[in-house]
Amino acid sequence: MNCSLLISTKPILALIIILLASSYSYSQDSWKLKKNEDGIKVWTAEQEGSDFKSFKVETTINNSLDVVYKYLMDIDKFQEYYDMLADVVNINHINNKEAQYILEFDFPWPLKKRRTWMNRKAYPVESGSYEIHFTSKNLEDKKPGFVNVVQNESIFTLINAGNDKTLVRSSGFMDPGGIIPARIANFKIVDGPFSSFEKLKKILDQ
Repeated sequence: MNCSLLISTKPILALIIILLASSYSYSQDSWKLKKNEDGIKVWTAEQEGSDFKSFKVETTINNSLDVVYKYLMDIDKFQEYYDMLADVVNINHINNKEAQYILEFDFPWPLKKRRTWMNRKAYPVESGSYEIHFTSKNLEDKKPGFVNVVQNESIFTLINAGNDKTLVRSSGFMDPGGIIPARIANFKIVDGPFSSFEKLKKILDQ
């Protein structure tokens, strides 16, 4: 048996397995491709019980899985690419895979700023791949000038695509709370993820 062939096919096998698993986890008949530019694709879907839509965004970054993973796990780097993120405060590092913090967003005028408590935890889900889960909970305290986000959930999937390339996918949903017309939020749900991934590619592509 050709051992080198087995080794070379591991990233491909991991890619197939995770793509199938991710498709099952996030499969929605209503996913609609809304933007496909510069190697970045963004889809939206109706979210049951809400006027706000879910998003899915995907790209391939020309860098190794380890480099991409370490960068995305670095909370101090969030503001370099996270669309509309103004600050990250009250950071609590539980261990090297889990942390809790509060995100503060600058929403465009005349909308008020938003804030949300988050838990981030990473899981190795297959040889050559990770999932990073971001979950929120309601903040009980109020901060002047801010509206507390009702819900903010997402999952990043990172897959070794071989040849020092990493497939990066994020699926998520946000209910920003307060008074924001759904049509405005749903317009931003395309441009926001696209902008974040565009910055990621510029930073990490080699």
